[in-house]
Amino acid sequence: IFVDEFQDTDPLQYEIVLFLAEAPGGCAADPYAAELAPGRLFLVGDPKQSIYRFRGADYAALARVLERVRACGGTELQLEDNWRSVEEVLVPVHEVFTEPGSAVWRTREGYQPPYVPVRAARGSCGEGPGVEIWTVSGVRPGPLPSEERRRVEGRVLARALVEGAASGRFELRDVTVLLRAFTGLRHLLRPLREAGIPFVVSGGREFLNRPEVVGTLAVLRAVA
Repeated sequence: IFVDEFQDTDPLQYEIVLFLAEAPGGCAADPYAAELAPGRLFLVGDPKQSIYRFRGADYAALARVLERVRACGGTELQLEDNWRSVEEVLVPVHEVFTEPGSAVWRTREGYQPPYVPVRAARGSCGEGPGVEIWTVSGVRPGPLPSEERRRVEGRVLARALVEGAASGRFELRDVTVLLRAFTGLRHLLRPLREAGIPFVVSGGREFLNRPEVVGTLAVLRAVA
């Protein structure tokens, strides 16, 4: 039985899989007590990529399944070769996640799996670090509220783009800004617009909140 994307299954599916993988002749009433037949179950998944918690995916339940598989002689293998990135990208990432104390909250036992570094199978391109990690902080103690942090990030990024293009480090047409979500997109677009940086937004869901759309709607309402 081969189960891919196992991190996104739910506890009911765990029970079905364990019962199906039980050794011939077994009749356990509890799936977590079932004696699994050697070679009958092959699971593939990455708990760090679990995105289906809303439909029951749960790391604590997943960890219980994996513990049962190991107890029945199962072997756990880590796929550590990364073919998508080079050392210049991975090394700075590893430094962030392996720095003492940096990931304590992410690895609380029973809540999140530990961080597992991966190797750059493609090696190095010999151009030095390919990642710069920035953060912003306020003048007062404590973390910034999310809205204020987004405003500061937008201003900092716009200034960095203007300075980088002026110094010849890059051309603006070669810059792509990736966002994990479009929440607060206006805090990025306004500084870019004020700095005179041309841009195109792809995939934005705040269309009706864009200044040009708001202005157009206001004119149409006035006309109506």
